[in-house]
Amino acid sequence: MVAVFIHPGKAYGLRNSQLRATTRLLVSLAALALWTQAKEWYIAPDGTAAGDGSKERPWSLEAALKPHPMIAPMDTVWVRKGVYNGAFVGRLKGAPGKPVVLRAYPGERVVLDGRGFSPKAVLTIEGEWAWYWGLEVTNSDPQRTVGTPGSNTPETRGGGISMMGPNTKVINCIVHDAGVGVGQGKGIPDMEIYGTVIYNNGWRAPDRTHGHSIYSQNTRGEKWIRETILFNPFSFNMHIYGSKNAALDHFRLEGNVGFNGRWLIGGDAPVRDLVMRENLLYGNTAELRYTNRQNEDLVLERNYFPVAVSAGLGWNRVTAKGNTFLRPGRAGVLMDVTISAGNELKSSVFEGNTYVVGKPDQAVVSVLAPGMTEAKAYSFAAWQAEGFEKEGRLKVIANGTPQEPEVFVRRNFYEPNRAHVVIYNWPKRDFVEVDISAMNPQPGDRWVLRNVQNYFEELETGVYDGKPLRVRMTGWTAAAPVGEDKPLYPATFPEFGVFVLTLEKGSRGKTALAADPSREGMGATGALLRTELPEGFFTGDAVAGAAPFGEELGGVRVHVTDSEGGLYWARVAVVDREKLVWEAPWECALGWARVRLIREGEPETDAGWLLLERAAPGLFTLDGSGRGAALGWVRYRDGTAKPLISCDSRGCRGEALDGGEAEELVLLGSGFGRLEGAWARVGEQAAEVRGVERAEYPGVEWVRVGWRADAGAGWVAVRAGIGEKAGNEVGVGVR
Repeated sequence: MVAVFIHPGKAYGLRNSQLRATTRLLVSLAALALWTQAKEWYIAPDGTAAGDGSKERPWSLEAALKPHPMIAPMDTVWVRKGVYNGAFVGRLKGAPGKPVVLRAYPGERVVLDGRGFSPKAVLTIEGEWAWYWGLEVTNSDPQRTVGTPGSNTPETRGGGISMMGPNTKVINCIVHDAGVGVGQGKGIPDMEIYGTVIYNNGWRAPDRTHGHSIYSQNTRGEKWIRETILFNPFSFNMHIYGSKNAALDHFRLEGNVGFNGRWLIGGDAPVRDLVMRENLLYGNTAELRYTNRQNEDLVLERNYFPVAVSAGLGWNRVTAKGNTFLRPGRAGVLMDVTISAGNELKSSVFEGNTYVVGKPDQAVVSVLAPGMTEAKAYSFAAWQAEGFEKEGRLKVIANGTPQEPEVFVRRNFYEPNRAHVVIYNWPKRDFVEVDISAMNPQPGDRWVLRNVQNYFEELETGVYDGKPLRVRMTGWTAAAPVGEDKPLYPATFPEFGVFVLTLEKGSRGKTALAADPSREGMGATGALLRTELPEGFFTGDAVAGAAPFGEELGGVRVHVTDSEGGLYWARVAVVDREKLVWEAPWECALGWARVRLIREGEPETDAGWLLLERAAPGLFTLDGSGRGAALGWVRYRDGTAKPLISCDSRGCRGEALDGGEAEELVLLGSGFGRLEGAWARVGEQAAEVRGVERAEYPGVEWVRVGWRADAGAGWVAVRAGIGEKAGNEVGVGVR
């Protein structure tokens, strides 16, 4: 292991006497040297409880989920291809910042089928600090009609995934043809559904159709629903709903795609602290209300809403920034808002939004506020006269329908070679060009594009040639629900299409952020990066640089050609047989840069392309994954400072800080650069960033974050960023 010591005294003004050599920070992470004791285990359809979890003697799924006593925090449990029939209960248990990961083996189709086990869910997630990744969850029972009305009867079709454990995640799964696709328990905090495709869930009963894509409530902590694709439910797509005894608090809906199904967020109890960012809707409504009247704090940012948006029945305030509101081919207001009793319209914020209308005087917003006997509709000019939208935009287009396609490519956070491609083909062209450069594709990479409406049957493949993909918008179909002979909704093509794009990368080196290796192909000038080395490229012992850090280490150099043709050598920090760690030169122009690796007396090695941005913030973690225990220091009110980790002969581990006496975190980061606008969150609250200062080590920065005394005890999440660029989430233990 390569150990690197960084002295933070100058970074935040501590007296040298306070920094004995024994308390210097040991940087042991993926960017420099991966330190982990995590193990890998295996499950197979023919596995048994008597197995040892190896490839040769795998466990059964039931045995692993009990959980098996050999599974420890940070372990990965690989599930091999095949069909697993049953109603499974996952009790996997990690530790704060150290989840257990149960994941489909790469490239293999893993199906959990609940046929014969209704009304039980196919997969019930209990335990805690566990991630369930890449699974297909379904019910192949063709019986979709029952004889008993209601949502909770013995005939109910069992749900897909029931999330009942705190700090659990469902990542990049496919959930279809169950009852409710994914359900979340209301009293269980800090869950996430990410990147999951959910469709054709529900059943028919004498009273009505039942079953939603997502059904959720929340009382404490936050529930994150991000980058999901929701469509064709028997009932609602997004159903955050409950009676007057339910709680609907602290939801974060980001980057989701919803079509052919209503979004209803509300019930008989108030909704509190609802944040919706960058969601993309089509062919449904966004109903942010029900009978509840004293809702609190609605935030809408950068959503694309070609649908009617209703925030009625009473919000104390609405903050809407950077959204696009339109209703192609339809008249009527684009959004209606009701302000609850005791509040004023002027406390709300509408700024930087775009309104697409067919006529200049078309009403864009309808408002019902205290003191008004009926709602009032405002044209854009009248809305500005009320003091809103000084930076807003009005687009007047015939019939309110854009003349060019709108295309969104949303790269996957957990799998950087995966993305959701969303195409609003308003002019109904046969083909639409899609620029996938944000995924850092290399010429020769193979791409696969799947139509989500018929996910397992319809796809196209090709080889990337450096040009935008030419995506066909005709000829695609929608899959019928299991047991039925036609789709619940017609296919949305050619006007609208959603695809899952995956890349199979070539053999050249892959470059990622050192602080967050999951963010491949991205960087910033001055950031610390890591490039995977081809086998046999470097055969010597691992070497770590030292001040003043040069442009050559172990006979290896990094050469960068920026987007304007500038040629630069990079400072090199670490080289071993698997990776090269280096600093992106400050002088590079922003945009696509080409990376080459040079060894003495050998031909250069092409390491591919890298997108350099103004900022690519990240925080380092103990295990080098970009997740888990943060690296850095805590400074207390009495002026003393202690490291957030400790190391001895048994290894390194996180140390809990005294939350009542803490004054400031000094976190090891990279990619924040020389920009202003740094922000941070400690737990659920915004925190003060007191400075971002360069360390002596290449690409490394000290990020000073004021501690929040109200952060609570236990595992506390910390995140920092620059402007709209958010860094990875790390954590600290608090006593």
